[in-house]
Amino acid sequence: GQRPHHVPEGRQRRRFGEQASAHHGQVAGECRHPAEPPDGPREVLHAHEKAVFHRVHVERAGVSAAAAGAELAYVMAHGRRHIEAAPAHELGAPGDVGVFAVGKESGVEKILAIGASTGGTEAIKDLLLQLPADFPAILITQHMPAGFTRTFAARLDRLCSMSVTEAVDNERILPGHAYLAPGDKHLTIKRSGADYRIVLDDRPRVSGHKPSVDVMFGSVAEVAGPNSVAVILTGMGRDGAIGIQAIAGQGGYCLAQDENTSVIFGMPKEAIKTGVVHQVLPLDQFGEALIQVFKQIGKNYRT
Repeated sequence: GQRPHHVPEGRQRRRFGEQASAHHGQVAGECRHPAEPPDGPREVLHAHEKAVFHRVHVERAGVSAAAAGAELAYVMAHGRRHIEAAPAHELGAPGDVGVFAVGKESGVEKILAIGASTGGTEAIKDLLLQLPADFPAILITQHMPAGFTRTFAARLDRLCSMSVTEAVDNERILPGHAYLAPGDKHLTIKRSGADYRIVLDDRPRVSGHKPSVDVMFGSVAEVAGPNSVAVILTGMGRDGAIGIQAIAGQGGYCLAQDENTSVIFGMPKEAIKTGVVHQVLPLDQFGEALIQVFKQIGKNYRT
């Protein structure tokens, strides 16, 4: 199910094709980790993640883990348009990546989730152009009609160092790859052993959208927890404002685009208002910031 290895014009750094699992490259000078999680059975990892979830909510955010977990479960199950956002709590000062200590131990892949709407096609392109070919896996939800997302993914694939494709149900999520939600499906993920895999969800519109950033963020929060990073880019409305709280609540790191570089400062503004966004940045600073964040959440990641 992997794409054949090829090097299009202008791209010299793609390293991930059919032999992705055999390669051992670097991200910002750091090696990927061994194929097997160092911490033992998944049950151990799950217990550890729950402990971190409890610490973030109770000790840092002042919210009960039960209440926060209940909200996340409701969002994942229902995704209603008018769900009241959870109380805003600051999880850390801008630039503070201390909540990611668990990521260094868990031995699972890291994921960047990006949500955008109006103005997002150019913003996503500009952000991806700042990232190296062997950057951790990226999930993207851009509000766009069915039929246009495949063309958009193909355009990004020609321009960017990473491999960019429209997401396919059940495909394995790999470093060095970016996966764009199809225009008529929600993009979610699941665990399969030590891997993450794509799950395309055909439920109705959520927060008024399909695909929905809230649905993607909620799934990433539930499955990847502290190994996830969320980015909200330019867009109208508030899609993503609930989901980004779920990611922060599970120990994930959150960034938003600033007003000056946003075409529409709607989605970023609503995310910032929740109080869980760690950094607000102009578009041209995301690349370096994300590289530094991922260096903190896990020195090693595997293919």
